[in-house]
Order: sequence, then structure tokens, then C-alpha cells
Amino acid sequence: MLIFAFNSCKKKEIDSIIQDKIIGNWKIKNNEYNKEYLEINGDNTFYYKGVSHLNESFSIGKWKVVKDTLVLNSITPKECLYVVNFGTYCEHADIVIEDKINTTFDDCEPQTISNLYKAFIDTRFVLKKDTMFYVEVNKNCSNELNKIRLYR
Repeated sequence: MLIFAFNSCKKKEIDSIIQDKIIGNWKIKNNEYNKEYLEINGDNTFYYKGVSHLNESFSIGKWKVVKDTLVLNSITPKECLYVVNFGTYCEHADIVIEDKINTTFDDCEPQTISNLYKAFIDTRFVLKKDTMFYVEVNKNCSNELNKIRLYR
């Protein structure tokens, strides 16, 4: 029983150390055309903002830590918006990905195309020192660290 209590305390201590490293403001290095930011809050919420020359995108949601991995899940807004999933397409030229244009709700007509909702659906980042690396989980792609990075 004493060993279990010790291991449980040790796990909570490790989780707390990882959470302390994750909480705060991050810049997202994805491509040279977009500026993206992620704010990780101590109450297990996050806020994302992206700006490109054509539009802006945002997301709010909840986060958790699983081992050394940050997992983000968005909360769908109540307004009708176009939805873009966070991540990258496969880099393999022979794989064709057909994306359907999605909205936050079925059969709604967004008022603008310049304000998009960015969906984080079990989106994962692995913490390595002072950088977090996006993990591609698309079944058509290799499940390896991707070139998207979060840094301070």
C-alpha cells in the first residue's frame, strides 16, 4: 500500500512539472504565411488565434496532459462559422485528401469567410525540452513528429 501511495505522489509530481512547463503563451511555427498563437491556461483551458493574409481563425477549448503529451480539444462555438481542422496534410504526393467544407452546425450559412473556427480534435503535441512538436495522427500519414512546432 505504501509503494502505491509513493508511486501515485510521484506521478502527480511529474504531471505537475510538465503542466508548469506547458502553461503560458506559445507561438506556432507552421508556415511562413500564417501567424499563429496558443495560450495554455492554468485552469486547463486554451485559446488559439491565427492570422493570415486572407482570414483569421480562432479556437477555445480544454487541454490535458497524457504522459509527455499535451492533448487539445476544442469547444464548438454557438455561432455559425466555417471549420478548419488544425494540422497538416500528408506530405506524400500520392495521397489525395478530400476535405468537405464543414460548418459548426449542419445546414447553417456563415456570414463571413474571413473568420474561421479552428478545430482541435484530440490534437497532440509532445514536449521536448522547451519546444512542443505536433504529432500527426492521420491514418494515411506516418505517426511521427511533424514539422509544426510550438515555441516561446
